[in-house]
Amino acid sequence: MKIDVTSDSTNTGTGPIAEGGHIVAISQADFGVSKSGNDMVTVRFRVIGPDDGDKDRELRAWYVLTSSQVGRYVAMARAIDPKMRAHDPTQQGDLNELVWGKPLVVTVQHEDDEYNGEVRIRERIKSHAGLSDAEVTALAGAYGSGLVPELIDETPF
Repeated sequence: MKIDVTSDSTNTGTGPIAEGGHIVAISQADFGVSKSGNDMVTVRFRVIGPDDGDKDRELRAWYVLTSSQVGRYVAMARAIDPKMRAHDPTQQGDLNELVWGKPLVVTVQHEDDEYNGEVRIRERIKSHAGLSDAEVTALAGAYGSGLVPELIDETPF
């Protein structure tokens, strides 16, 4: 990842991203294989809501592409574009064209997670939704007709 040291564009924040809805853009989407050998897509979401206290922070989610779990990926894709063409998420070109850089709304919930005897709060994306008219207007006012800020530190692969 390239880091622009001349700008304070990356808000590392402290603690977890707040619970609730956040307008995000997909800053990275990569096909891979899970530890258990299942196909999956790893997605990074950058908070872009212009009035969001967590603006410029990132969330990460994993979408396992098994028959019982592919619905989460489908929900994300439909939130981006309900008329998205059928595609193969195992093809990086399809991810770059249809998913990367696209805005949507995610709902974040906190969960306790124990790791090495320590309990930490983890951010989990519980739902995906398309942008409302008010959210489109807010993004257009902040970023112009592209609706998302230029994601200069991330490029599709």
